Amino acid sequence: MLACVLFGRSIIFYGFNTFLVLYWMHILKQSNTSGSLALSVLFIVGATGTIIGGHLVDHIGAVKTIRFAFTIMPFLLLAFSLTKSVIVASALLLPIGMLIFIPYSAIVLLGQRYLPNQMGLASGVTLGLAISIGGIATPFWARLPMPRA
Repeated sequence: MLACVLFGRSIIFYGFNTFLVLYWMHILKQSNTSGSLALSVLFIVGATGTIIGGHLVDHIGAVKTIRFAFTIMPFLLLAFSLTKSVIVASALLLPIGMLIFIPYSAIVLLGQRYLPNQMGLASGVTLGLAISIGGIATPFWARLPMPRA
């Protein structure tokens, strides 16, 4: 179950990492610089989300932290994909960036709890396998139909 959550988060993260600037340029009709700025905002907010996620794990637990993020994220992703407004997309980018990164520390923690005698393997799986699956899935994102500008 944790692997499915890990793969889902990785696919969403790498999809945004790869296509956010292109979406900003071609769908929202903004400059390359503006798209790069949006990607930078995603990562800055994501760093904050990682810290917040660690605190949430301490206060409400790892599973509840993951559930919180993955319950809200689909609605925000749908709204983001349907908007043609730069202002709305920018506003949605903030909670999306947070929610992509909030469950990450919880996922690593659970991986280490599930393999307590093999912490290195647990960390390697949660980091390395996630990167691999996200990278493998990203080209398939390009095959999805995009809304017309």
